[in-house]
Amino acid sequence: MVVHFYYMKTTDLMKKSSRMLCILIGSRPGSEYAGLTDRELFENVENKVQAVEAFAKRHDPDIVFTIAGMNSEAESFGAKVLMKENGSPYVAESYLSDKPDPSRLIPMPLHSSPLCTTLIESIRMLSERLPDKLVAATLNGPFTVLGQLLGLDRLLLLSVDNPQLMQKLLSPITKRIIELMNAQMEAGARYVHVAEPTGSLLSPNFFREINLPAIQELFSHVNVPNHLHICGDVNAHLEVLAQTGAGAISVDSMVDMKAAARLFGNEMAICGNIESAGVLLNGSAAQVKSATLSMLEQMDKFKNFIPASSCGIPRQTPPENIETFVKTVRAHKSVAK
Repeated sequence: MVVHFYYMKTTDLMKKSSRMLCILIGSRPGSEYAGLTDRELFENVENKVQAVEAFAKRHDPDIVFTIAGMNSEAESFGAKVLMKENGSPYVAESYLSDKPDPSRLIPMPLHSSPLCTTLIESIRMLSERLPDKLVAATLNGPFTVLGQLLGLDRLLLLSVDNPQLMQKLLSPITKRIIELMNAQMEAGARYVHVAEPTGSLLSPNFFREINLPAIQELFSHVNVPNHLHICGDVNAHLEVLAQTGAGAISVDSMVDMKAAARLFGNEMAICGNIESAGVLLNGSAAQVKSATLSMLEQMDKFKNFIPASSCGIPRQTPPENIETFVKTVRAHKSVAK
């Protein structure tokens, strides 16, 4: 158990590492390597661990991500979640949409949610089988979970019409996310990944008013290296993201990395942003190398930069592209001190 990672900032982890960190978000291609469907992964923890181990063995990632799906927290509030043969589980019914009342947000025990149970147990098994790796706890952000429970249209309407109600709805959701995080930490996780993709749909002002307090509350309970991932064009959100309390912000391919690095300073890292669904998925190995070198050159003088995929790596990503990205990063000698 790697207990000495407690109370370490993400930037401290960067300094401690003997090589430039390289973050591959997710392990979904491992399902291809193991010959498993996504349904087989989400319904059987041994299958999930087998796929993640296949990915870790092939690519030697600095941080190991289990294959979590996107709806564990929603299921733990009683949402009906359905499985696909391939693809993440999805919420079939937005049960808060007709009556968005905080009193209806009654969480069930984590062990009563199959998705939460397999998530926690996969963390335990991976931590035991990969003792020299940082295994990441995987969580959805508060606003993203609320969107799964309300439905996207209702979520955005309420954000404009009743932001005070939104804050009340986010409070019990944030508590549940913290509980799920702690369960993964107890199982052996030593890094925290929070995905808040829906947050990019808010304007910076609404993000600050509605979502920022919940995210700050969440990260106030995180005492290991971590990052907050947010999708989309969030160039206008960088100032508010700097206030989240996260150890790093993981961003999409359209974000100005230099501007983010300057704004975040030495205490918060910026992670990104090779296109997961672009050059990594559809490019050649030569194109991946060229894009990676270009990114490394652009960010070479920033101490707080972590090369990373721009989002979760798709299942069908060619393994040689992932290998090229990792090899190119690890061969790079940064001038940043």
